[in-house]
Amino acid sequence: MSQGFPRVRLGARALGVLAAATYAGAATSAGAATPSTAASAPTPLTTSVAQSAETWVNVAMGQLDETANRFWQLFVQLPGQASWKLATPGGVADNGGLVAVPAGETSLLVGFEPSINLKFSPVTLTTDSGQSWSTGIIGSGLADVPDALATAATGDMLALVQDGTSRSILTSAGSLSNWRTLSTGRDLARSSAGRACGITQLAAVSFTPAGAPVAAVNCRRPHTAGLLEYDSGAWRMASVPLRPGGTVSIVRLVSAPGSLSALLRLSSGQTDSFVVVRTTSGTSWTVSDPLDESSGSQLSSSGTITGGGFVVTLRLGTRARAAVLEPGDEQWSPLPDPPSGTAAVSVSASGAASAFVVDRSLLEVYALGPSGLPSWVKSQTIHVPIQYGSSS
Repeated sequence: MSQGFPRVRLGARALGVLAAATYAGAATSAGAATPSTAASAPTPLTTSVAQSAETWVNVAMGQLDETANRFWQLFVQLPGQASWKLATPGGVADNGGLVAVPAGETSLLVGFEPSINLKFSPVTLTTDSGQSWSTGIIGSGLADVPDALATAATGDMLALVQDGTSRSILTSAGSLSNWRTLSTGRDLARSSAGRACGITQLAAVSFTPAGAPVAAVNCRRPHTAGLLEYDSGAWRMASVPLRPGGTVSIVRLVSAPGSLSALLRLSSGQTDSFVVVRTTSGTSWTVSDPLDESSGSQLSSSGTITGGGFVVTLRLGTRARAAVLEPGDEQWSPLPDPPSGTAAVSVSASGAASAFVVDRSLLEVYALGPSGLPSWVKSQTIHVPIQYGSSS
């Protein structure tokens, strides 16, 4: 259990034309209706991903209250560099949001959420820090959650898709355009694990350390972490030792080499808190200490750190606060309050923290100062050439 600020230093290529024939070959039905939508707070798509080398951040820019003029942007910080650079894949409208998940320690898989006239989800993969991208298509639209995509060490992939209020899980054996249905929400709800949980919504997908598919679901049953593993053609519920009382919502679900971690929100009716549950075996789980969510605050971003760590940013008006749970730790460590208007905070694998403030087409990057001065210092301003009106 760590104390203080562990390891945190205080101190595109275009996607190209999406051919109609490719879309027809990739089109996949979302399947039967999923359970009714849960009343839990939505999880923001604003995220960061810290791999062993580079760190990524995914934020919305432009006119944030107008879908047609809101553009999601992806930035990367390369190893050994203090600065960040724009790395958004080109060629596809990204007004609906981006899903960015690690595909191993040196690759990133990105999916485009449906928006305006985009009714399906292009997906793209980079293995060279965003200099080039391999592309494909999911015929259905991705669900609007940050872990709607997942990859395994074998190359297998999962996608959580949505058609109206129905969600289904698709699988692919390494192809970005050849997807098939693994399970519909109705299938999950009818399984013995689904009936025991009382599924209200499919929330995320991932893989166990052994490479088996995992579905994260929100449950009607109190104090139940809805983590279902697909084993020998059937879904079984993981036994996560949570304290009795309140409801549980899945916020994030992330696999790393040798481990699977989930960020949960626990709601008791009076206070909300976040905990992280982890497994390296797929059978036994550890549970972190809780991070209390201040009354009236909202989760504005979440980030993952290779090895199973998390960083969360909470906002109350223009004020923000952030905390980090390092891989293997059980206790959250608060960071100094980020600058006013912070949209996201990232923590790299080496422990360097960055805060990101968006002002239309400007991204201001702040870094924590030297160890004797635990405050945020502006380190960079990036101007993003946004073409307002281009998606109308």
